[in-house]
Amino acid sequence: IEPLNEYGLSFLQVDIDVLAQSLIVGNIILYHKEHVEKVTADLGFPQGEKKVNTTGDYFYNYFSRGFDILFDSTTHCIKKFVVHSNNPSDTFFGNYSKCFFNVKFSNGVIVTPESLWKELNFKTEDPTLLGDNIELYQYENCSFEIHSKTSSILTIFI
Repeated sequence: IEPLNEYGLSFLQVDIDVLAQSLIVGNIILYHKEHVEKVTADLGFPQGEKKVNTTGDYFYNYFSRGFDILFDSTTHCIKKFVVHSNNPSDTFFGNYSKCFFNVKFSNGVIVTPESLWKELNFKTEDPTLLGDNIELYQYENCSFEIHSKTSSILTIFI
């Protein structure tokens, strides 16, 4: 995952290690932002069945770099990276700077902020509808928030 690997970040790093990296500290620390909580609650559960996060997991938000890091509240290790494309069709447009990510998948496809979902030809199940033309797709342990009308990738949960 570029540019996250240029910072030396990887899964299972603890929060204190992240603070020791060149990132210093996130712009803000949030405990499961409402939007992300809805997305993570929708992942992997049968239709209509939701899981409420009571774990206290927390994010370091890097608005000026366009990504967030989700930490486990028990181990304080990195659980997920969240990268934002800062696409104008996103309700969070302007809250984050554009993250110039490159995510390479096992089939060799590299996803960037400019990639269009319909052109990636990933084989996925039907999306979860998040509302306001936003669909959530799953592919290779990643979740993609996609604007259904433009096919733009808004956010990737890695």
